[in-house]
Amino acid sequence: MATKTSKLLLISFILVLVAYLFDIIGFSTTYHTVIDGTSFDVHGGLWKQCVTINDVTTCTDIPSSIEDEDWFRSCRALSIIALICFLAGAICTGLKLFALKENKAILIAAICTILTAAICILTSDILLTQNIDDFSFNGFDADYGWSFALTLVGMGIAVIAVVIMIVDLVKGGDWFRSCRALSIIALICFLAGAICTGLKLFALKENKAILIAAICTILTAVICILTSDILLTQNIDDFSFNGFDANYGWSFALTLVGMGIAVIAVVIMIVDLVKGGGNGKVNSNDEEK
Repeated sequence: MATKTSKLLLISFILVLVAYLFDIIGFSTTYHTVIDGTSFDVHGGLWKQCVTINDVTTCTDIPSSIEDEDWFRSCRALSIIALICFLAGAICTGLKLFALKENKAILIAAICTILTAAICILTSDILLTQNIDDFSFNGFDADYGWSFALTLVGMGIAVIAVVIMIVDLVKGGDWFRSCRALSIIALICFLAGAICTGLKLFALKENKAILIAAICTILTAVICILTSDILLTQNIDDFSFNGFDANYGWSFALTLVGMGIAVIAVVIMIVDLVKGGGNGKVNSNDEEK
């Protein structure tokens, strides 16, 4: 008997495609920052900056004073990773929707990759907001443009899509095996995140990519725990025994506490990442050497 197409999953697939489209437009256009001067306008993105004087617009590469900053390179890298993750998530969702309808692992992969994309966009946009003063031009402060807004909208739509996917995952059967699988994935991601954090702390202190990897893996662990616990709460009646209803125990509570602590750790990591945004400036004395 053919498996019916999930309406919830179809909605989430459409939302992922819309989020991907918004992020592509935001990624490729030159309106992340805008400056409205008295006799000129300036707008820039991740790759080009355009100056309009007397209705004549000239677009050039991002000035080296910005392009060479570590935080700006991180923005670019995170934006590229987000696009790749969006594409991977859309492919996984499409496979689950139209081909591998009984395969829950592909849906979990879609959830994780799309969430990673959302996290990358969030981190990139935080870095930009913390360093927007670098885009000041001739004494005029920069403001946020519609390209920047589109990336945020895409991120929001992606999160909504993930929530719908989790609901669809919860509705399906074979929930207990999914709980086990998600719990194992969470443990692996926690271990990977701890290793990345340790490397950043004690060995690769100047490497921001390793910190971003730590953030992404730990957040993936959090999502896995959350999804696993949602599955358990939705199916706790299956544990009833001799007419007595089951209740939640301290093991379940510990997973929630661990998830909460992990979220706090990630917030601290993001703050540390943002605070280090301006550390990429090259000292003029070093250049002379």
